[in-house]
Amino acid sequence: MRTRSMATGKPAAAASRSAAAGGPLGGVVGEQITRLGLTNLVRYPFHKPFSELLAVTDLLVLPSEYEGMPMVVVESLATGIPVVATDVGNNREVLERTGGGIIVHIGDVGGMRRAVRKLLAEPPDPAALRAAVERAFQLGPMAEAYYRAFTAADPLEAEGFEGSRVRGLRNGTRDETAA
Repeated sequence: MRTRSMATGKPAAAASRSAAAGGPLGGVVGEQITRLGLTNLVRYPFHKPFSELLAVTDLLVLPSEYEGMPMVVVESLATGIPVVATDVGNNREVLERTGGGIIVHIGDVGGMRRAVRKLLAEPPDPAALRAAVERAFQLGPMAEAYYRAFTAADPLEAEGFEGSRVRGLRNGTRDETAA
């Protein structure tokens, strides 16, 4: 994340970066930052409310190898912050539905670097990102789709679940890409 000063709201030093890292690997991340001499990287433990960090952020980078439905992506987009994320979990679906960022392959450091530079140089309109999230993730339509799925004879065929990545579950496989 490139940050802004909490005091002034102006961009922090040009090379300033922040990382929110906690949990079981938080200490490992801190040790790596120190070992590599990354003096321009500031590590924060998981921060609550997270909205305070988002308020001073220009871009979210999520280089995960594993994710489910990372709410941090939706939260960032809902505040108008674009995202660069790896192609895991629901990242692709969320970014395609909102137009709010760029997906890169796991381990593609060059691609990640290019995506970060592109979104910092030409960020999407924050108001458009907020509106896209509101359209794509409204509670009412989502609740209706769940209701249809729970009351349908074949839940995977329920209206609102077209293109589901879990259709392989019908035949007992773990093929999440089966259509």
